[in-house]
Amino acid sequence: MQIHLIKSDGAAKCGINVYTDWQTGERRISSRRFILTTNDPDKVTCKKCSGNAYKSEPVPIAENYLGQIFYTSWGYDMTLHDYAKVIKQDGAVLTLQECFMHSENDNGFGAGRSWPGEINPAGKVFRIRQVKTKNGYVHFTKANGHFWYLWNGKKNYYNTWD
Repeated sequence: MQIHLIKSDGAAKCGINVYTDWQTGERRISSRRFILTTNDPDKVTCKKCSGNAYKSEPVPIAENYLGQIFYTSWGYDMTLHDYAKVIKQDGAVLTLQECFMHSENDNGFGAGRSWPGEINPAGKVFRIRQVKTKNGYVHFTKANGHFWYLWNGKKNYYNTWD
């Protein structure tokens, strides 16, 4: 279990949500998980609290992705997708706009598929950047940490029934 550095206001330096259990007075990060805390920087094991967390480095984009479709997969107990089209490219950053999504066979039997439609004129415009992780893998990520992948033109597995 990691030991987190607690600031003077009672919050963990890394930003983990710490609360005090009203019955026991113990610090927790959820109803079931206790959190180990300290004010001594030498005892901290959380990499974010200690400032030793690896930060991925931006990598310039060599390929032209303008007009290409990217997707991300997400969902808790289901497999959902968001699709977006590249509308601008500069340096290590791509600007995308959300696309409509089409789906078929989402009937609970595991045969559902999704694919992108046209750009949604009212869709969000956002940026993703190409980064290189400490193991050398290069990928695209949004600020919220979600990975975005270049769509290969095939329908993706899709299921809202898991």
